[in-house]
Amino acid sequence: MATTIGRRAGVDTGAGLLLLGGVLGAYLCTAGGSMATTDAVVSFDLTRQMVDHGTIALSGNLIGNEAYQGTDGRYYAPFGLAQALWNIPFYVSGRGAATLLGPGRIDGEALVKASVTIGSAVAAAGCVWTVWLFGASAGAGPRAAMLGGLLAAFCSSLWPYSKFGFNVPLVALFLTSALTWSWAGLLHGRAPSLVAGGAWLGLALLTRHEMALAALPILILVASDARGRWARVGWWLLGAAPGVFVWLGYNAARFGSPFATGYERDPTPAVGSSVGAGLWGLLVSPGTSLILYSPVVVPALAALWFLRRREPRLAWTAAGLCLAFLLFYAQLGNFAGGRSYGPRYLVPLLPMLCALLAVGMRSFSAGCRRLAVGICLISAAVQLPGVVVDFSKVRLEYALRTPGRTYEAVMNEWRSCPLVLNIRAAVQTAPRVARHLTGREPMPVIARPSSGSRGEFSQQFASSFDFWWLHLYYLSVLPAWLSLAAGTTLAGVSLLLLSAAWRRSPSPRRRQEAGSPL
Repeated sequence: MATTIGRRAGVDTGAGLLLLGGVLGAYLCTAGGSMATTDAVVSFDLTRQMVDHGTIALSGNLIGNEAYQGTDGRYYAPFGLAQALWNIPFYVSGRGAATLLGPGRIDGEALVKASVTIGSAVAAAGCVWTVWLFGASAGAGPRAAMLGGLLAAFCSSLWPYSKFGFNVPLVALFLTSALTWSWAGLLHGRAPSLVAGGAWLGLALLTRHEMALAALPILILVASDARGRWARVGWWLLGAAPGVFVWLGYNAARFGSPFATGYERDPTPAVGSSVGAGLWGLLVSPGTSLILYSPVVVPALAALWFLRRREPRLAWTAAGLCLAFLLFYAQLGNFAGGRSYGPRYLVPLLPMLCALLAVGMRSFSAGCRRLAVGICLISAAVQLPGVVVDFSKVRLEYALRTPGRTYEAVMNEWRSCPLVLNIRAAVQTAPRVARHLTGREPMPVIARPSSGSRGEFSQQFASSFDFWWLHLYYLSVLPAWLSLAAGTTLAGVSLLLLSAAWRRSPSPRRRQEAGSPL
């Protein structure tokens, strides 16, 4: 089906595969391999419970919150099943690798967790490929579709979140796929595409409950053409139905009601808080500003404004999705999310906006296009501090240095916001890592994890860049030269694949010279 969408838009699907391989290589090169967030640990535990014990109950009260105690007295994850299910092949692969390697310098459970975190990189790369496909289905042309994928991959916060165990990349993949296949189904009148669009949204619902908000804007898009309207809506709902029914059954099995998610008993989200405060936080605050942590949204919104004339249905659908989720998260007291690098909850919207930027940039004047490119380069640079060092470790280090104040109380001060803390940590870490690799300074001794000390084990890598191949050096598994060779080889392969993908995506001018239709 994806090949059909690309062929109808006149896009070389081989270029999309090269893009997928190149982005996946880049994400694997910059992967960290550790879990330092509660969400990641809970999803990992649920995966292990399903694989090893055949249950959807957690091994205990991992969150420390009685709101998620089920009717049977056991505790359950607050979010959907999809992330834990996605983790299963990576969990099984990691456990197999740990068994083959046997006891050694690498702890078996740490290896399994590192394997599971790779799942986030795969989901993020899949989302980038879907952005490319979306650009193709929206008529962006080969070069613009490729540009949209690259913008989503490296100029948005999807890149830092490809490293962690949050369900952000998976939600982004499902939401972008739902819009892509729904739009293709509307354009080409294909029932399979419409069913797929609904199914992708059902999977998004099984990842985060609030993804149900996306149903209305996408359904309005599907129904926007009067010819065959109700048939299209029916096919879309048919695709969404399995995910909805599983979601209802999952809730009933946990908390005794099809509509009970546990969040309604948890005061932490603080539903109904000040929308004004939430909008300030999500849009302009130093700690969680969407514009600060992903400046690419500025030209993307400008492109959306121009796009309303060429493709008003698509433009208004995207605007509806952005507004619905922005207002929803703004009225939460914890709109920032825990241990988040920027506005974590809004990241799944960024791939869609990057695709629309690529589609709408042709409407910009030459000067505006140059300005947009400059902002996109700045946006790529902003991602680097979140990629090279792990904010969860940096935040803990900061908390240890400043006792007596919670981080939430100071995160919106410029000197202690995530971006500044990570820039400072990256600048301090670079010369230290260089001295370790060249032998001018002894590297720190990494103690093996003991029972109940998994977080302390991960925190020992705070003095390193957050790359798995450097971690293997600090664990004395690889010598310095081999560690660097592993990282540079992955980076080189990624650059070669991305360069080949770009060359296989001709610009409109080149296509005209070759006699190809636009």
